[in-house]
Amino acid sequence: MTKPCCERDTDGDGNCPIHPELSTIEEDIARCAMTTERDAILEVIRRRDCGRPVRWASNEWTVEVFDVAKVDRLSLRKSLWDLFTDVRKHFGKQLSLVTHTPEDTDALYVWARTEPAPRVKL
Repeated sequence: MTKPCCERDTDGDGNCPIHPELSTIEEDIARCAMTTERDAILEVIRRRDCGRPVRWASNEWTVEVFDVAKVDRLSLRKSLWDLFTDVRKHFGKQLSLVTHTPEDTDALYVWARTEPAPRVKL
């Protein structure tokens, strides 16, 4: 039996419906037609994070991810480590990650769940 990739892997095949195979940021950006690197980066994070709400913070290179349980923070950082490294290498920018627990999202950022995220076809 394959281990589920995340809590959203409902059929137990090791991949949730929106969790694709990992690829490099360069490959992902190359597949984005008429979009910015920042849009592609957010889309890669959304896909690796199984669709949690994601947005750029007011700081130019800080990403906010919502509905991340405290126990999931380390695994999220590990899953994004190569993306952050690729961005630094290819664009010379250091990404920062800010996570918000489901409780904080409920209390302070409920709009993040309902605000439509711009989707980028990768």
